[in-house]
Amino acid sequence: MVELKKIISEDTYNLLSRSSKDPNRYVVNIKRYCFIYEKQSFNLDKFVYPFPGLWILRVDSSGMEIKMPPFLVGKECTDSKDTSSYTLSLKTARNPNTVY
Repeated sequence: MVELKKIISEDTYNLLSRSSKDPNRYVVNIKRYCFIYEKQSFNLDKFVYPFPGLWILRVDSSGMEIKMPPFLVGKECTDSKDTSSYTLSLKTARNPNTVY
């Protein structure tokens, strides 16, 4: 899958959000921290909205064995569709911080 991302101006964002905004989704606000550990690239996403306090670590293993940094703790959610930003943006999404 190829994904193209590009930075747009505030004016362009406002124009597009007025014309094509999905009323069933939140605008997801994420702070992303990227780092390398043991020659592997990690992206740590901190959700600011709509699930403040949720952190998701994303790793591209490229078929290699993943060596998890010892300073990270949490619950593994490998291949969970519930943790994609697309799924979490749904206004009907359950809060992933809640234990059921």
